[in-house]
Amino acid sequence: MRKIIALFLVSFIVMGCFYAHALTMDQMEEFTSHCDKYLGQNDSLVIHPTNPDLPLHVDILLYKPTNALPYWKMVTMGASDYRMPLGNRYPFDYQYGDRNEYIIFIDASEDLDDRELCYSYARYLMRIAYYPLLNECFVTYGHSLEWEIGADEEMAGAYLELPMIIEDVEFSFYELEHDHKIVILQPVLLTRQEIEVLLKIGHEQFDSYLYPEKGRPHFLCELKRSERF
Repeated sequence: MRKIIALFLVSFIVMGCFYAHALTMDQMEEFTSHCDKYLGQNDSLVIHPTNPDLPLHVDILLYKPTNALPYWKMVTMGASDYRMPLGNRYPFDYQYGDRNEYIIFIDASEDLDDRELCYSYARYLMRIAYYPLLNECFVTYGHSLEWEIGADEEMAGAYLELPMIIEDVEFSFYELEHDHKIVILQPVLLTRQEIEVLLKIGHEQFDSYLYPEKGRPHFLCELKRSERF
């Protein structure tokens, strides 16, 4: 039995009309087992939203750093209940599917046993998970998201990458049912200035910065930008 902690969400949620297929308990267990397998651990903590008015129920699986993957990992479970609408780039953009889940990686030095810090990261991940629903849009690998920020925030958006730090690409592509194909994307939080750079140089060159062939990668999420990025 996974430990569960509650998270009351959230100021950015706006109610609207949508269609979603809610995951059953068995399906949630299957998805958790999928994540356990490819992350190499089965000790995730479940961050569970308690607000009954949320238009889509999304849990977060929190995994501790390990020797193999020395980062905190947060994985959404339930974002894929929302099937994104077809866009004008069909079928090119749809090679990865029309249902997303998301994983972020956070530096091991961050104390995510601190509940407030943990919730701060979780809220950004929830913002991303709800983005397609609230904007009635399709997002996938290579896309960037933007949002309004408060006076004390730095991260104004995210870039959607594939989690290449996980060597087995089967992690990113999960088929729950015949018509329920899920891609697990890796958002990287960005400042407004970094979004402008991304838009200028394009996603292929930005990919090379996040996951360079040589040198230190830059794919970890931060709340405040540091020299690590």
